[in-house]
Amino acid sequence: MNDLLKREFSLMKKILNNTEDKENCMNLKGFDGRVGLDELYELRELIDNTLNEYTGGGSIEGNGVNFNFTWKDKPFMMRIELDEFHYKIWEEYGIIKTKK
Repeated sequence: MNDLLKREFSLMKKILNNTEDKENCMNLKGFDGRVGLDELYELRELIDNTLNEYTGGGSIEGNGVNFNFTWKDKPFMMRIELDEFHYKIWEEYGIIKTKK
């Protein structure tokens, strides 16, 4: 993970641990812990590295990651988020172990 992402990840972890800051942080609205913050940053890094010449930044938002990128001189936004439909099925069949 590059230095900028490491600093951002560290800051987000601090915010996540402070209830008041978490409630005021737009990036963590909808974040419920089913996806780890570390997993979101791993995804962000993977996509950034894969599409590096096309991406122009990204952000964590709730249980997902947003990316800005350019394709054929046009701006696009790509969102990768937890698949609610399949998550519930996998949880039901015990593929995903949830804390109860």
